[in-house]
Amino acid sequence: MRRLLPLFLLAFRLSADIPDVDLRGRSVRDPGTPRTLVTVTNAADWPAQVQLIRNQIQYGCGLYPAPDLTPLKAQVFGRMERDGYSVEKVHFQPFPGLYVAGNLYRPLGKGNGPFPAVLNLHGHDEAGRFQEAAVARCVQFARMGIVAFNCDLLGYNDSAQFSPRNADGSPVRPKNYDNHAALFSDPTNQLWELSLAGVQLWASIRAVDFLQALPDVDRTKIGGTGESAGATHVLLLAALDQWVQVVALAGPGARAAQGVCWCENAPGLRVEFSNLDFAAALAPRPLLMLGGTQAGAKAALEGEGAAVAGVYRLLGAEDNFRAVSLDGGEQYNQAARETAYAWFARGLQSQAAADKIPEQPYTREPDGALRVFPEGKYPADALSEADFTAAWISARKERLLALEPKDAKAFAQLDQMAGSIGSISCRSISRF
Repeated sequence: MRRLLPLFLLAFRLSADIPDVDLRGRSVRDPGTPRTLVTVTNAADWPAQVQLIRNQIQYGCGLYPAPDLTPLKAQVFGRMERDGYSVEKVHFQPFPGLYVAGNLYRPLGKGNGPFPAVLNLHGHDEAGRFQEAAVARCVQFARMGIVAFNCDLLGYNDSAQFSPRNADGSPVRPKNYDNHAALFSDPTNQLWELSLAGVQLWASIRAVDFLQALPDVDRTKIGGTGESAGATHVLLLAALDQWVQVVALAGPGARAAQGVCWCENAPGLRVEFSNLDFAAALAPRPLLMLGGTQAGAKAALEGEGAAVAGVYRLLGAEDNFRAVSLDGGEQYNQAARETAYAWFARGLQSQAAADKIPEQPYTREPDGALRVFPEGKYPADALSEADFTAAWISARKERLLALEPKDAKAFAQLDQMAGSIGSISCRSISRF
């Protein structure tokens, strides 16, 4: 059996500056430990800093080397036409045999496009993508002339193929979050960098691919938005993938909170950088951060906002960043949604800047009408979690072995590559 290349050789160069005493145990950090932005004072140095941040995300989430771009095999069906928009059911495969589902909202009565598109990710609310905030904003986006994809997080609703089932197809674990949080928790498999955060990030990257492949979507005008955990996922996605041009985040953890679920925390993801750095990595792309007016939330948002705003100011892009505190807590309430609509209209549709766009009333579809796999029955090629795990690890072994240097010259090239690995994309030089 061939020996696998140690992962640390991919992330770090050998250094003579190794301290005599291991310093890592002196200051233990957890997701609630306050973090500060790694500062850069020269705009010319910022691209290199962003590259390091992207490296950290790729390494931490097990996406270097990146998984292969396998066929999505996307299916869009069950079209329903409503007042100013249509809604359809969707499933696609970000990895062979892994099904991710959601609903696609498209403009009606505005021609054939191409339209901008926004990926919408829900938080840990038990309703998942069926929560009011997620559905309402997708309807509004479509009426504005923006295609909106309301996508499940893994383990929720129609993207729960790994969840154990009763004889009638109902989940053994009745709560969506319990099915979500149970995924990929084996610590041995995490040594292969298989984590819920990493698979979720890859699913989000491929969701962008799905949107860009639609004939009525302008692939150069892609946005992303989410609340709570969904905001963290959009943050990681946008920090890594520059195709996501405009972002609005409602209540992501940053300076004082990094997320409490394993879907937001991969091993090694935040060793050097934090959500604050991930947010700054979006600069100069338009970024809106939304938070509540409670004392703690407002103070946190102001602190985070001031730090990220400094980077935008350094790059001469002050107008592309806003941090707004609104009544009602950190979730995506109507005031927050109306602020976001104006943000996306400006960033994706070149409309004049505005504080908000009023949300129009709509008739909500029953959740059952939006379900993709209503009886919990998945296509015949849907993998079990054990089979998916085996396939992921096998593919990862192959990608790592392909990097193994065979001679001194190849080792020197790998050593040089390790300093700028994030510039090598899984899709194209400009993708990440």
